[in-house]
Amino acid sequence: MAVPDPAVHESPVCDSAVSVAAPTESQEGTDPKARPEAAGPPSPGRITASVDGDHDTHRTSVSVEVLNDAEWSRLLDRVVARSGHIAALLDGEMPRELVESADDAGVRLLPGIGDLEPDCDCPGFEHPCRHAAALGHQVSWLLDADPFVMLLARGRGREELLAELRWRRTCAEPDAPLLEPGELSRLADGAVARAARLLAEWDDADQLLEPFAG
Repeated sequence: MAVPDPAVHESPVCDSAVSVAAPTESQEGTDPKARPEAAGPPSPGRITASVDGDHDTHRTSVSVEVLNDAEWSRLLDRVVARSGHIAALLDGEMPRELVESADDAGVRLLPGIGDLEPDCDCPGFEHPCRHAAALGHQVSWLLDADPFVMLLARGRGREELLAELRWRRTCAEPDAPLLEPGELSRLADGAVARAARLLAEWDDADQLLEPFAG
């Protein structure tokens, strides 16, 4: 299916550039469909995009509550307790055991659909409006594609987290490396391959639209 390229709308004050298309009037009543063509990293607690409607472009965002310092401390304690958690995160996976362990520590790591607060400058009265719903679908894909995107949305970026994990691991076991010898090289190679795969999926509009088809 050929899909026309929607325009990408970026703002110098926005940390994210996500282009999505809301459903047309003839599609109302069906699931919104997102057409991502480019995306930058989200801001902590917020992802903003320009969404193309039938006739106008609207500034739309979804917000999620960031974790406080105490919650981050409890979460990172759980991550560093098992080296496999660190390896899984670097390998683009969110271990179910880590999510469950975080829940046990009182940290809700994965936001539910009700945790995403939409905002849009369109005149519609729906909550969420169809523009925010379209962005919400794309946000769900982003969070599922890379655990560090989700962690950034919760308040902390990849490099900051890895530095904190390295420090905690060193304090707990001064002679222990963050990863076993050779593991970092393997994960780096895997990250490159995963990035290429995600970019290919990003450009495949049919594949991205399929999960949202009504």
